[in-house]
Amino acid sequence: MSEGAQPNKHRGDVAITLGGQAKVLRPSFEAMVAIEAQCGSILTLAMRAGQRGGQPLDTGEMAVIIAETLKAHGRDEKSTDAGASTDKVRKLIFEAGVHTVVPVVVEVLIAMVRGGQSDTPGNA
Repeated sequence: MSEGAQPNKHRGDVAITLGGQAKVLRPSFEAMVAIEAQCGSILTLAMRAGQRGGQPLDTGEMAVIIAETLKAHGRDEKSTDAGASTDKVRKLIFEAGVHTVVPVVVEVLIAMVRGGQSDTPGNA
């Protein structure tokens, strides 16, 4: 992420720290299409991610979601995140601790289900 880049909450952007660096996940249409091609329905993924006691997302699915939303932000902001690799992201998830990444993945999936909108008042 570029120095000083901040998530745009009105677009549904979500902040994440990976490898000690602040990054931005952008829930774009292109990211949704890429995620669905690799992992299935966004709605099903969001429901699984937010459900306690259900079938949780595995690290491969989380890596795809994070990599594709990193790429979306990177393309828009012309940053190196446009080339994010699922394999590299999966390793960064392990290093960060899966438990720290799950809430971020849930948040970006919810923003994606809402059409790239945040859950802030005035976005309805």
